[in-house]
Amino acid sequence: MTISSPTILVSNDDGLGTTGLSILGRCLGRLGRVVVVSPDRQRSAGGHSITLREPIRMKRLDLEIETWVTTGTPADCILLGIYEIIKDRVDLVVSGINHGANVGIDITYSGTVSAAMEGAICGIPSIAVSLATHKDVSGNIFEMAGDFTTKLAELVMKKGLPGDTLLNVNIPPVERPLGVKFTYQGSKRYKPKILKRFDPSGEPYYWLDASFVDNDEDGSDLTAIREGYISITPVKIDMTDYNNLEEISSRYKEIEAFL
Repeated sequence: MTISSPTILVSNDDGLGTTGLSILGRCLGRLGRVVVVSPDRQRSAGGHSITLREPIRMKRLDLEIETWVTTGTPADCILLGIYEIIKDRVDLVVSGINHGANVGIDITYSGTVSAAMEGAICGIPSIAVSLATHKDVSGNIFEMAGDFTTKLAELVMKKGLPGDTLLNVNIPPVERPLGVKFTYQGSKRYKPKILKRFDPSGEPYYWLDASFVDNDEDGSDLTAIREGYISITPVKIDMTDYNNLEEISSRYKEIEAFL
């Protein structure tokens, strides 16, 4: 009996040509067929948007690893990869390697995490991977991140994940992390800043900026990577606040009187 090798769909939100995407695709190639579907531009902080009101274009590139580039979002890339390019069983979705952490509130904005979430929505085990720095780092650190992700990917394909759950992985920018911690999503927050400027004609325009509000919590994703550990956080698609569901329903029960 012939045992077919797995098919792994890879995407990111930083666009094609990044070190993280290139190394991730090459490392995952040890496990089976890799198909890369990437946005044609920087899509960081684009969240889980999909393109509905304009056409999406894509083309295959002449590269060693099967690679497609699209005008769509990271979530679009996953949908196109599954239903238009591969059109067969996809064993795993991996998004990354992002250049910058996706911890705490970051995950609500992250295109990297959203690509993995789209994979999970489609019923495919999915992993989002980020290197926790925006600074330039040596290729060895990205190689370490790629090697670790490949080992994790192999385990996920073997052992599976609970339904509607993806893994959000953040890797500290060191060549030898101290270990792995399974963490919860921390309460990292940003204090928004609106920067107002004026063009030559006197019309205002705006830049969105923010300062980081530090929250150091034991067991969180942010604390783990600060201490030099790889953080793995299970993230569910179902965002219902079950802990407070009963209390909320009791507090606002009088709303029924308005019907």
